[in-house]
Amino acid sequence: MTRTDVTLESATILQLDVTKDGIHPWEVVAYNYINSDATSSFHLRVNHGVNFHLTFVTKAAPVTRHRAVVHLNTLEHSYAVLEHTYAPLQAPATSSFAPGAPDTAKIASYNIWNVNPPEAVYGRSNRWHMYTKRMDHLVSILREVNADIVGLQEVRRLGTAYQYVYRPAMAYTNDQNPLEHVEEGPAILSKHPIVASDYILLSRVVDDPNDAHQRLCLHAIDVPQWGLVDVYATHLSLSERSREQTMVQVWEYIQQGVGVTQVLLGDLNAEPQSNGIQFLQGKATLHGHRTNLVDAWLHVHKDEPTPNSKRPFDIQHAFTFPSDDPVKRIDFVLSRGKGRAVRCDVFGQAPTSDTANFPKDNGMLSQDGDSPVYASDHRGVVATFAA
Repeated sequence: MTRTDVTLESATILQLDVTKDGIHPWEVVAYNYINSDATSSFHLRVNHGVNFHLTFVTKAAPVTRHRAVVHLNTLEHSYAVLEHTYAPLQAPATSSFAPGAPDTAKIASYNIWNVNPPEAVYGRSNRWHMYTKRMDHLVSILREVNADIVGLQEVRRLGTAYQYVYRPAMAYTNDQNPLEHVEEGPAILSKHPIVASDYILLSRVVDDPNDAHQRLCLHAIDVPQWGLVDVYATHLSLSERSREQTMVQVWEYIQQGVGVTQVLLGDLNAEPQSNGIQFLQGKATLHGHRTNLVDAWLHVHKDEPTPNSKRPFDIQHAFTFPSDDPVKRIDFVLSRGKGRAVRCDVFGQAPTSDTANFPKDNGMLSQDGDSPVYASDHRGVVATFAA
């Protein structure tokens, strides 16, 4: 079918060939024929699909340029949109963060717990029902928060009315079925045009069992009336040694931002009392570096809660993990440049309405199916910034 209302400006196709060492293609013997005369076999490269990088213009007013990355999955023969950003060719002069509040911005961070709960807890037949229940609850919470910009962690797939960029940090492959793979990484959603995006891979301590996953920091730039906003989303390691070295990497990356504001969003897997978070809050030096970032929650609330505090305020409005019995604050919104947080709170405290009365001491993953169902194992953080 030919579309006369859409003009394709550019298209790049990237084959997703798989390696096991980063250099040599991973090959499998797909067919092997043996007869009395000879043996012949066919070696095929493991290919997880194709990414189509597209730029196109829609002609309906306002004329808009779109950029999209579409993934064709080899095994499932299905498509997924990994990235979609768009902006009018002639930007409206009155673009702003929110009607009636052009100098405010609501920005959130949320670890969405990938595709949990696991099959081992609820069984194969019920697992996806519970996952769908959790996802529906998560979507309703994000709609209620209604943030201008959201940084997500532990993302597997996206489908949203926001503009977004998504960058897998890890691909889980299956040696028994090489075409099968699952990817996970951070994403940035925005109600405003994302004019550019990039990322860096973060280093790993390969001999540390607590640093088993590849991490990255995803970067996207927004352009509302506020001005250029550099947004960074990341999910740091469980290893303190790795966290500290990657925090410096992230800080060096942030300093390359060209906007009037830089915002770091993420599950940092570290508490405010740690040297790493003290560094990101601008209170301590790390490997010879010092930041000028401001922790939005601390800026608004002033006093840092004691870990494992039983104060109702700390449990309800400060701690972010775990959702069913929060004892620590490890999810953050940090910024520098134009604007300061005037409000900051956590969200995602309540389980689904039909499980709200289940015993809370059953945790989140009771094999009897009688535990509250939370949107995630983390609570999110949302901050409202004013110029």
